[in-house]
Amino acid sequence: MRHQVMSTARDQFDMPVILFGILALAGAILVAAFCNYLYDMQFASTAISLVIPLMTIALGLVALISPQWEIQPFGKDFIDGQLIGAVALVFGMVMILTAVAVAVSTRMGQVMTLTMCTLVLLVGLVSDNLFGQNRDTHLLARLGYWISPNLAFLWVTDALTQEHHITLGYVGTAFGYAMLLVLAWLLIGVALFQKRELG
Repeated sequence: MRHQVMSTARDQFDMPVILFGILALAGAILVAAFCNYLYDMQFASTAISLVIPLMTIALGLVALISPQWEIQPFGKDFIDGQLIGAVALVFGMVMILTAVAVAVSTRMGQVMTLTMCTLVLLVGLVSDNLFGQNRDTHLLARLGYWISPNLAFLWVTDALTQEHHITLGYVGTAFGYAMLLVLAWLLIGVALFQKRELG
């Protein structure tokens, strides 16, 4: 958010963002590789376990240090209600995909569960373009628009980068929509699990 998109060649890099982010990621990968080689620890889970706290530290340092390498008030450049609202909406999207994974995994294996989650994410992000434009003229487009989750409501990065205001009412409404989708997918999962044979 602070680095933003560089639209011209004369735009300056935000070196604290780049340096702290690369150091956190490289440090996690190197330590995970070291632990995998010497202690036979799982690389992926070790790397994820390390990258989360290291990236959090990097974010804290970026919030304290300005692009000119000066101490500034914490989060002056990018931590505000807009970013918190966007994080809440993305969290709602993650919860939807988690509910999809739980529901689908009651009947399918790991690969098909991941495939269905990816499909729901991709169709959900483009459902307006895929179905919404023709929903008034075609029955299949109308059905697809009503059945597919519209995750574009939760993906507000364009609004953030173009400095459009994200209201609290919008965040509440979109998050409520996300929770209804979560409830629907979990109820589908319960229904699918009812007749499943165990053992």
